[in-house]
Amino acid sequence: MGASCGARPLGAAPDPPLIDALHRAVEIWKDERRADLVRYLAEHGLFEDARVWKLAQAFFEILPRAGEDWKLVSALLAERETLRAEAWQVALRETQASLFPPTP
Repeated sequence: MGASCGARPLGAAPDPPLIDALHRAVEIWKDERRADLVRYLAEHGLFEDARVWKLAQAFFEILPRAGEDWKLVSALLAERETLRAEAWQVALRETQASLFPPTP
């Protein structure tokens, strides 16, 4: 789904509605852009937002099992903790880099 009239893509706003944030996360996941997904979830505080994961769980429960959307939501839910761990590692590396910048 593309944005129209120069508007930002769904979920790109600083504080997007939950449904838009979940839609954006699933689209990034679908495009197999894992690092971008980790960054998106971390930048928008979605790892710690139980509401977005409850919404994903609700979609998991009501979507048809054979559909692509169900498979994407299912995989995203299954990878939640691994993605969170990756975000933590990225944040740690960034913090270390800011504390100990490379010397010329």
